[in-house]
Amino acid sequence: FINCYNSIQPLIMGRYWKEEYREPVTVTDKRFNELRQLYIDCFETLCRLLVLAMGYEMVIQHSQLLIPTKKGTMTLDEFERLANAAKRDHFSKMAVGDLFLPVLDTDFRNGIGHHSAHYAQEPDAIVVFDSKESGTVSRVMGYTEFCDKVLDLFAAFELAVRFHRDIHIH
Repeated sequence: FINCYNSIQPLIMGRYWKEEYREPVTVTDKRFNELRQLYIDCFETLCRLLVLAMGYEMVIQHSQLLIPTKKGTMTLDEFERLANAAKRDHFSKMAVGDLFLPVLDTDFRNGIGHHSAHYAQEPDAIVVFDSKESGTVSRVMGYTEFCDKVLDLFAAFELAVRFHRDIHIH
């Protein structure tokens, strides 16, 4: 985050301005590769932290570390081994799920992580393709909107870190 700070600082500052003083912001320092990696790292680490939160919730709700599924239950170890995209539906059932679900966009994460996504200068946007081999565009997102998405995910990641830190302190 520190390495990417200069390129997204205007957005961070804008979030603290009163609504009537906010104006559209354009991020001038395009560091897509660094921000893409920050997004992926925050997404993956947040999913790992939420596995621990899921464990706490299962103990609180069911007095055991078994996670209910459509076909029965799975252990926390089995849940942890699932692909992060498959965990999202389970996270939605957590008491704190509404704090994290808005930023867990698995399609976008896969698009920028596995597919051929790049910054396009002319429309000032991130272009995501269906797959590396495909020439089909699946999503176009303005660069500033992408930076906002990174900041929102980072904020959720920080919230999860604080949650875990507080649990270990108490």
